[in-house]
Amino acid sequence: MALFFLNLLFYSVLGFAFAIEGAAFNLGRHGLFFSWDTLALGFFYYALVAWYVVVHSRRGIVLVDAYNIFIFFFSVLIVPGVLAASPEGSDLTPHYMTLISGCCFMLPGLTSEIAFKRRREAAGNVKFSHNIKNETIAVLCLIFLACVLLVLFSGNLNRAGVFFVIQDFLLSTDTVDANAVAQYRAEVYYESSNIVSVIGNYAGGVFGVFFALIIYVHFMRRGDWLSKTIALSVVLFPLVFALGTGSRLLLLRTLMIYFAFAVIPTGLRVVDWRLLGRASLMFAVLITSTAILGRGVQGENAAQNLVVQTEKSIKRLLLVKGSGSLWVYDYYPAAEDFELGVPIIERLSGIEIDGEPSVANKIFSYRYGGASGTAGPQTFGDFYASFGYFGQFILAPLWAIVLLWLRGVYARKKSRGTVERAFWSIMMVSVGYTGYSDFGSFKAIGVVYLSFIYIFFKILARSARNLLRRSQPTSVTI
Repeated sequence: MALFFLNLLFYSVLGFAFAIEGAAFNLGRHGLFFSWDTLALGFFYYALVAWYVVVHSRRGIVLVDAYNIFIFFFSVLIVPGVLAASPEGSDLTPHYMTLISGCCFMLPGLTSEIAFKRRREAAGNVKFSHNIKNETIAVLCLIFLACVLLVLFSGNLNRAGVFFVIQDFLLSTDTVDANAVAQYRAEVYYESSNIVSVIGNYAGGVFGVFFALIIYVHFMRRGDWLSKTIALSVVLFPLVFALGTGSRLLLLRTLMIYFAFAVIPTGLRVVDWRLLGRASLMFAVLITSTAILGRGVQGENAAQNLVVQTEKSIKRLLLVKGSGSLWVYDYYPAAEDFELGVPIIERLSGIEIDGEPSVANKIFSYRYGGASGTAGPQTFGDFYASFGYFGQFILAPLWAIVLLWLRGVYARKKSRGTVERAFWSIMMVSVGYTGYSDFGSFKAIGVVYLSFIYIFFKILARSARNLLRRSQPTSVTI
């Protein structure tokens, strides 16, 4: 009830600001326009998603897995931008192709739900238990401590200077430049990274998250205040690391992994009013606090700032990535021919093949006249950059089949431990995150490396159990 009244208060303030300024959200002000053709195709795509959710859900609960996370990211953060980036008279072919690719991606999911319903039911019946002994937790704590030290000594904890900006804001009466973090981050990120910084980055953003989740569950189960303090301290470190990098997307991924870890045993209710209320409240707090603190101020008074900040936040969250993903269609084949799978192989393997800049770098440079930066396309854009429209339509359903296959692998065991819960949370979010980003996100978050660590951990645990069994004396009954 308190959450309801807080939401009502915040959105009443926003509504009042829009009313007195006589302004509504104006897409044209941001150079974005709808087309009825793309709207109709977008409606068809969302109809497929709705159909899938209806046949997939069980008592209103959906699985938290890679396929469903892909659909969420693509539907919420990509499609709106594709629909709203179609000025009248422009070539709408890229918009059509992106939306048709989304429809092609949905077809294997619908087929699987209708023809192989038991697979979804098996994945929903997986149970989790905590079965790690204190001696193992002690080793994991040492590994986690090593990750923390690697982050500290590699200088990655405050890589983008975020905490310097926060310090200046708290201690200084002068207005802090809203772009200070972005400028500092650009200077650091475009410098050549050495092996130490790369290792430190993986220690904080991949392995730190993995071990933090396992340790968190163990200490929270003990219940005393000291154990809970340790648990919260451990689980906060990856968030502090993500904040220190200045990367909002890394922070979002880390929060998504934590969220998946929390709900993966039970699934997620399709309509959870408490969750929607919290998300709405966070969005309102973001807008109002940004306007009050004077960040990115463009209006002449508080009401105008609220209006502008609301528009900018909606544009940034829902429209920018989708419209930016269409840039790949401007670059290929106008600037160069399709790359025949090179971008996908490089992203999955991490090995540079042709010595050329990445697709994201080339598109940004092409768009902004040689400037350095990245404009990574969404996964379907990666398919197009590799093989054109034909390859895009072939690979979209194939990628869906791969994600559905992961669901089957996950469901093979009916009971899993905390280590597997942490692993699958990271795996599902990072692979499903390709619905928003490209294959670079799949490799960059360290899924490949994490898989090796997980397999090594399982082999080590199995070997230790076998050794323990052999060392026990065999009793003989006469």
